[in-house]
Amino acid sequence: MAHDITVHGGSGGSRARTEDLEAFAGELQEISREVAGILVRIGGGEHDPVLEASTVLAPVTAVEVGLAAAEFVRGSVGVAGRLAVTGTSLGAAVLGYRSAEEFAARVFDRVLTGAGAALGVLVRTSLPILAPMLLRAAVPTALVLVVADRLGIDEALESALGVELPEITAAGLQRLGSEIVEDSTGVEVVVEHVLPGFVAGVVGIPPGIQARFGDRGPWPHDSQSVTAWVLAAGRAGGWFGRTRVEVEHSVRAPDRRPAAAPAHVSELFARTLAGHRGRENGRVQIERIRGSDGTVRWIVHVPATTDWSARTGGNGTDLTTNVEGAAGHDTVMRETVRRAVEQAGIPPGEETLLIGYSQGGITAASLAADPEFLAAVRVTGLLTVASPVSDFAVPSQVSTLSIEHEQDVVPDLDGNRNPDLPHWTTITVDLDDSELRADPMSADRSPEEVEQALANPGFAHGGDVYASTIERLRRAGHPAVVRWTDSVAGFFDGEVESVQDSVGVRR
Repeated sequence: MAHDITVHGGSGGSRARTEDLEAFAGELQEISREVAGILVRIGGGEHDPVLEASTVLAPVTAVEVGLAAAEFVRGSVGVAGRLAVTGTSLGAAVLGYRSAEEFAARVFDRVLTGAGAALGVLVRTSLPILAPMLLRAAVPTALVLVVADRLGIDEALESALGVELPEITAAGLQRLGSEIVEDSTGVEVVVEHVLPGFVAGVVGIPPGIQARFGDRGPWPHDSQSVTAWVLAAGRAGGWFGRTRVEVEHSVRAPDRRPAAAPAHVSELFARTLAGHRGRENGRVQIERIRGSDGTVRWIVHVPATTDWSARTGGNGTDLTTNVEGAAGHDTVMRETVRRAVEQAGIPPGEETLLIGYSQGGITAASLAADPEFLAAVRVTGLLTVASPVSDFAVPSQVSTLSIEHEQDVVPDLDGNRNPDLPHWTTITVDLDDSELRADPMSADRSPEEVEQALANPGFAHGGDVYASTIERLRRAGHPAVVRWTDSVAGFFDGEVESVQDSVGVRR
């Protein structure tokens, strides 16, 4: 069974279709106005003195012309009227569809947020009662476990039953994680709708006030605001520290001569992965490409996470950058990219493509949606892979492709689907285990190692898995990939003249 593929947005998305219908409605109304103008001119012609004088010389012909003109006017009035009614009705239908869609989204949000708030209130009111009970139960249980460990009872039990308790526990947790991420849509709904309501309920904000003020309130109301609270709480506990950044730049010759531009999207992504693999701190790579027509273009590869510690250290590609970026804040990696672009000397008028995987996609998309950055850099293309980027308003001049796995929870941490826009296409691939077992990336693994990898909840987020998915899409000539590649075709042509590496170090 092959991987299932779903495409959202792009030229085939519902937003693009409704925009086409809206444009068609406008055209119909314009045609009706033009026909009405012609009728006005014909009506004025009936009182033309030259035509009136000609009736004396050719009265029969004049009558025939008058009858034909009257028939034309009657038919044209009907056509103009039908065109105007059709155009108006079509425009109203598009408006109605959008209004209904927005209304349904608001109802959906309020219902789920209200449910989360109710659960939060239940937890808040029950906690004073349940906490002492849980504490009284937890203390004896902990003591029993400590005594059993000291006396070797757990080892005796394992020997008698022929099992390994730690392995069973780990397998159980792994299975639970796999079930949670099997359909990441549920995670998306919880993060965006239920969780903000739950937090507000625990804090004690009435649902009516939360609904009334919506996004204007200081309490959690969506995934970004929830993450901002997590960030604030973490900083209060000594995590996610604020730092400044020093950026180290170096220019290197391409790996081979002549160095060709990426031949296709798979090679483009492979170069991005090289920016963080095997490194303690990821590097921003900027390729200067001269096309066969002499045009210079730039590709900015933004690295993924390399450090998962909540304690802020020296690495720019760390967990702190993830949390800050997801909260919509500025990050050291955004600053690293800005300085890298400045150091590389990218002129404002030359085309630039941003690409990022995981954390790199968050950074790339946030910059592609930043008016100040766009004023300095002409971004015309964006590729994000395995990244939660729906909160970023990437403008229409940036041709955008996002690739996600259905089983990967990371792209859903922003709590929303990516926008359904003509310039932004999202490809979601529902991975099939049988296909993954036969995939070339599994060739060097034993069957046991393959099964162990597939059981890992984080497997679907792996760079190798995404590289395999992108290559499959490319080889199959998937229309969405082809359309995006064609829209940024200049970046896949010519030679790489230089590569600049930039590493952001926290200070």
